[in-house]
Amino acid sequence: MPEALGPYLPTRASILLSVIFAIAVYALSFVGTIRQITKLADPFFETRDEGTVQLPFGLSFRMQERYIAHALLYILLAINVAQVLATVLLNQWNNRFYTALQQRAEATFWVELQYFTVVAFLWVILAVYELYLTQYTQMRWRRWMTGRMTGHWLDEGGHYRMRLAGSQADNPDQRIAEDIRMFTENTLALMIRFFSAILSLYAFVLILWGLSASFKYNVLGIDLESIPGYLVYAALFVAIFGTVCAHLIGRKLIGINFLRQRYEADFRYNLVRVRENDEQIALLKGEPAEGQGLASRFAKVASPSCCWPRPISPAPCSWVR
Repeated sequence: MPEALGPYLPTRASILLSVIFAIAVYALSFVGTIRQITKLADPFFETRDEGTVQLPFGLSFRMQERYIAHALLYILLAINVAQVLATVLLNQWNNRFYTALQQRAEATFWVELQYFTVVAFLWVILAVYELYLTQYTQMRWRRWMTGRMTGHWLDEGGHYRMRLAGSQADNPDQRIAEDIRMFTENTLALMIRFFSAILSLYAFVLILWGLSASFKYNVLGIDLESIPGYLVYAALFVAIFGTVCAHLIGRKLIGINFLRQRYEADFRYNLVRVRENDEQIALLKGEPAEGQGLASRFAKVASPSCCWPRPISPAPCSWVR
């Protein structure tokens, strides 16, 4: 192996971290919630339906929707890799820039300022295109999934048979309109953030490991410098502690949000029903009865059970959100 390639080869620590992350991601694929999300998401990335891609200058082409979805996903992942690289470069620049300020090195100061301008400009471009492509992918996914679910709902009078059978799928109109939007937006956003977090963790763990030897701290008579990579362990402890606290405080929000969406859908449905039957209600002087019905349904929306299931301050909900 040529010695010139040595600086560009992965270190043993980076290889070990890559293996650990790969095993962790593979283990997550067996979690029940992840498997349910995958079951709902896979059809979009496997469909053979034809889709149209609009290009600038009025150009367009057609291909299978799954190929478009895969291409958009790979582009988003590549953008995130570039963003993490830019973040690492800015982290290294931060050290050089403030060292130049401390040493009053004017020439180095202007060079580093120009370097920051270029990297920050590229990072902003990447962020803008990531936002645009994310929203574009979410809309394509939502449009395809809405068409699929609407087709199932209307197939062979399914919408009517669901009501006769007393199906537990309440407010299917709200599920199609709102839940599909939330599913596509949140699933794609969380997946991209998770991928970016893994890359950032991989990049900055190596940086923290190297910096651990430079920071000398003594806690309770223990010389932390003697512990290899103690900054990494400290960062992991803080992250795990914060995650556990957020989970313990915010896990109640799952059921609360579900109830709130149901009550909101019921209230909205009855408002639409009043509008569609306005003539009959006016002729029969049914406004007081309808008003009482709307008030009782909105009372469920505004009830404390939609904010927090226990008689405590709802402030923790805001912290978790």
